[in-house]
Amino acid sequence: MEERTPSGAVRQWLSATPYLLPWLPVAAFATFIKLQMLVDLGYMLVLRGLGREEYTEGLTTVEHASLFAEDILLGFLVAPALLILVCRYLPGRWRAPFTAVVSMAAMLFLFANLLSYANIGRFLTWRLASDAVQWVSQNPVYIGAYLSLSAAVKIGGLLVVIAVLATTARYLDRWLARRVRPGAALAAIALPAMLVLPTTWLADIPHTAYHDSVLRSVVDSLLVQPVTLASSTTEPDELIGEFRRLSATPPYQRDDDLFGVTRGHNLLYFVLETAPTRVLDPTGPLEGMPHLHRLRERALVATRHHTTYPYTSDALFSIFSGWYPIDELRYLLLRRNDLSLPGPIAALTEQGYATAVYSPLNSRFSADDEMFDALGFGKFTLSHAGLERDFDGHWDHTIQMDQEVFDQLMTNMKEWLESDQPFAAAFLPQAGHGPWPDIAGNGDDWPARGRAIVAWQDRWLGEIVALLEEYGELENTVIVVTSDHGVRTRQEDPAFAGGRLDAYSYEVPLVIHAPAAFGQTRWVEPLTSHVDLAPTLLDLFGLPGARERLHGLPLWDERIAERRTFFFGRGYLGADGFHQAGRFFMHNHLFGADYANSTLAFDEGHLLRAEQSDVAERELLAGMAGLREVWIERFGSTADAIHRIQQGAGADTGSRPPQPSPAKQ
Repeated sequence: MEERTPSGAVRQWLSATPYLLPWLPVAAFATFIKLQMLVDLGYMLVLRGLGREEYTEGLTTVEHASLFAEDILLGFLVAPALLILVCRYLPGRWRAPFTAVVSMAAMLFLFANLLSYANIGRFLTWRLASDAVQWVSQNPVYIGAYLSLSAAVKIGGLLVVIAVLATTARYLDRWLARRVRPGAALAAIALPAMLVLPTTWLADIPHTAYHDSVLRSVVDSLLVQPVTLASSTTEPDELIGEFRRLSATPPYQRDDDLFGVTRGHNLLYFVLETAPTRVLDPTGPLEGMPHLHRLRERALVATRHHTTYPYTSDALFSIFSGWYPIDELRYLLLRRNDLSLPGPIAALTEQGYATAVYSPLNSRFSADDEMFDALGFGKFTLSHAGLERDFDGHWDHTIQMDQEVFDQLMTNMKEWLESDQPFAAAFLPQAGHGPWPDIAGNGDDWPARGRAIVAWQDRWLGEIVALLEEYGELENTVIVVTSDHGVRTRQEDPAFAGGRLDAYSYEVPLVIHAPAAFGQTRWVEPLTSHVDLAPTLLDLFGLPGARERLHGLPLWDERIAERRTFFFGRGYLGADGFHQAGRFFMHNHLFGADYANSTLAFDEGHLLRAEQSDVAERELLAGMAGLREVWIERFGSTADAIHRIQQGAGADTGSRPPQPSPAKQ
């Protein structure tokens, strides 16, 4: 029988099929990522969702295959079909370059998401991706710290494989069109999907996040913004009532013994970068930190203090405003040019203080200039050292930039002190930015590396103290020493567990040196938050401000122990949670998993079964997600800020009228 030759149209389709070859490593790599996710935690989550015990009542073959059904469908059927369709109508010379570029771009995107998942426990969001690009472009010396030689070799090898397969496809297209029958080609493409897809219907298990294709998940994570549920009201009194219900925060209560005791004094924030309590324990001996040790002797010290978000801009927002941040804070700041946020800085600026923030970070990175302007800072000083010279590693680079802004701070402080100008300034050094360099020979002891870097920065604190003493103003200056957040990636410490809330990321030191208020160390035992710092300083300085519109309470208010304190991190770690009555709860949004523990540390042993998960606790987190943005929009307007200032201290903080400023000593 004479063999039939495929028609011209069929040959065109067949000649396009070899160009699937460059895509196959991409589909296989996506399947590998899914397998890693399942091995890490996914199998346990799926099994516990079914009420089974791990290993003893494992998944059947069909149930196991159902977890990969969508990966097979998209990676080995839908995407190849689209590539064939495009290549069918492309000129022959463009087919190989096109499929190579598409496959390489997809592989790089998947590889970046794998690194993100391995380092912080979630896939890339648009914010994480854009900030990473900006950070690397502005701080290229950090590239080696976050992309190891091993990782670079692996991705380079995968890209070479794709290039080789694209070249091979170029030589196969005409041969395949002449030698392979259409039915055989179609079967080779569709057979894998046909074998696996029925498991989706045969497997009698509930759909989970692990059933979603990795290709779809990474695209959704990048393009789909976090869901924010709008609050049911925008009326001020109703918003405040809703916040109190969600957070169990009692109404503000003024302490007349501490209110206004530092009125007229100077204020200085010293905010360390990436310094968790595990690195700087304010209750410990503070070895190698003589200046901080001295300040602690007449200070309020929070023994269980926490950040609100494991990201610098968001944490600073809470420190200065007294509000919880929203996941897309940066974009809100860029969108709204009329925001005026509450807190001590805005009130002190209104009272004639010189206010300034000193940071080596470039203001384009996280809308810093918009945020500091909204907070009321009159001056924002950046470093330009990184634009002028090359450095030997990121430590040298960072220290030089920090030193430049520190020198400017000292220059301005001297000018203010000489002219008897009260000031409120914030110094935000980046020396502690991870991964921590080994400046003191501590090897793989990462917390010890961090302690050495904090001790190094203590010398800056010493220079500040010496300058204030020279002008007799140390007694009249409130100095706040804290950290923005803790460790957040495995690059910063390989022991870090991503995708979860952890004390290593959230628990940070807080020391408020205020001799006029604290003649000796005053320890605060309840769990506290960055949102408590603004109301504390407002009261110490006797400043006007609607306290009921702040999310925190003064640190000495013992009723803090009764409230619900939130920890947000959905946009970074993929999880949110809260603490109440000695119990920590966490919800992982990526996989829909709930955890509970008596400490801020979660592992597989703290995973709640489906029947144990409390829907009410997830609803509390969803309620706060909706409330936060409405809160900022409603109470952060310029008109509302002017109204707050005009109310005055007597209207906002109690019946006691403003007191005259104490004479400078």
